[in-house]
Amino acid sequence: MSSLRAISEATGLSVATVSRALRGDHNVRNRTSEKVLRTADLLGYKRNQHLGEMMSAVRLRTSGSFHGNLALIWPAQKRFWGGDRPLREMRAAAFRRAAELHFAMDELFFSPKNHRNLRDILLSRGVHGLIFSTPSSIVNGFEIPMDLAGFSCVALGSGLAKPALDRVLFDTYSGMRLAVNEAEKLFGEGVAALWDFSSESATGHTARGAFLAHHPGGPARAGELFWDRAKLNRTLVSNALEKHQVRCLILFPRLLPPTWLLDLIPTSNLIWINYPAKKGGAGWVDLQNQQAGARAVDLLAAKIHIGQAGVTSSFHSIVIPPKWVAGKA
Repeated sequence: MSSLRAISEATGLSVATVSRALRGDHNVRNRTSEKVLRTADLLGYKRNQHLGEMMSAVRLRTSGSFHGNLALIWPAQKRFWGGDRPLREMRAAAFRRAAELHFAMDELFFSPKNHRNLRDILLSRGVHGLIFSTPSSIVNGFEIPMDLAGFSCVALGSGLAKPALDRVLFDTYSGMRLAVNEAEKLFGEGVAALWDFSSESATGHTARGAFLAHHPGGPARAGELFWDRAKLNRTLVSNALEKHQVRCLILFPRLLPPTWLLDLIPTSNLIWINYPAKKGGAGWVDLQNQQAGARAVDLLAAKIHIGQAGVTSSFHSIVIPPKWVAGKA
């Protein structure tokens, strides 16, 4: 296993800069962070994320400006961020923003069976602000039977079914609309889209609605050109290419299309929502995961400041706008 010093020597950067880049410090330039992460991967470096977060929390709790304890709470089904770059970035940004605002952040997992124990744990740790991170891939929705009295609460993501909390959301609708608009500039009306409804049915319907509403060929044509990955076949695509002159494909986040599809639509004509699954392409739509994580902490800090706790009679949503990232020629 490599070390920070080895990465420092390989990149020509200081150990301090390498350490900050691996922590996701937003003050480190993107090009520098990418260089460090690429080198760390090549050298087999594995950072102890939890140790770093624990030490940050310890430093905060011993500082004179410490404002309190927060907790980022995930559904207990799995560690969602393990293979999910957007969620890893969102999580890192939440920890980073909490530190900037002089809060310590704990991290816990929740299930309907452990809600009483979880409340006791939170109270024993002096936590008074909760962020429930609820990815949209939770098919049946995430319900919280725990008594939230005494806690300021925010939901991050669209998977929360109950109760209704103030929340921060990715804007899938605007993301697809942006992708369609940019695709039209580059390829005209010959634009199709491919989604994986098996893992993201809720966002799939939202994306489809935006695709039908904003497709340059109109909703009838768009209805023929929005495809479900599970029902995709070569005949369907070949007919669409011939009938509608399809030249561009908008893809579900990180969805790698089958090899035969890339024989029909080249990689250079692909557009991804929220990070490419393959190098190359016309561009991608950044749903700004880091901003979502940071804004959730900002919202929670504001609620704590005004003493708003428990479940309110009405809730507000902060929707993070997407941005277009052009592919490299």
